[in-house]
Amino acid sequence: MSKLRGKHQGLDFDSALIEANRINHAKHSSINFECFDLLKPTTKYGTFDAVISMDVIEHFHKEQIPQVVKSYRGLVGQSGFAVIGTPNSASAPYASARRKATHLHEMGPEEFQEVLSKEFGRVFMFSMTDETVSTSFNKMAWYLIGVCVP
Repeated sequence: MSKLRGKHQGLDFDSALIEANRINHAKHSSINFECFDLLKPTTKYGTFDAVISMDVIEHFHKEQIPQVVKSYRGLVGQSGFAVIGTPNSASAPYASARRKATHLHEMGPEEFQEVLSKEFGRVFMFSMTDETVSTSFNKMAWYLIGVCVP
């Protein structure tokens, strides 16, 4: 891990993961880990220059996703950005049993961009297949990434 400047916040719903991170990263005093529920937005943390959320949004029901995106937006400062990633629903037929059981709502590129655009002023869409990130044909990508700015 490179040297971090300033204070960094790790937030997750899973208290066991938070505790494991506290133990595993105890030597990094600039990182704080806390439990956080995206369905219960708070101003406790203020805003951040960058919010990174990979493999999270698909674990919510479709009707909950607008609130999740609203929470992401609430965490991003006016000059900040969010990077939000999720598996493409087009790859679901090839998914593992665990993925199928735990991903409550996966989205395709159009739905993903639409839901992010409701809270963010600009959304730049990227796709990833075989560890290559691009702006190419996202309908067949395995993974979708939205870089979102206010």
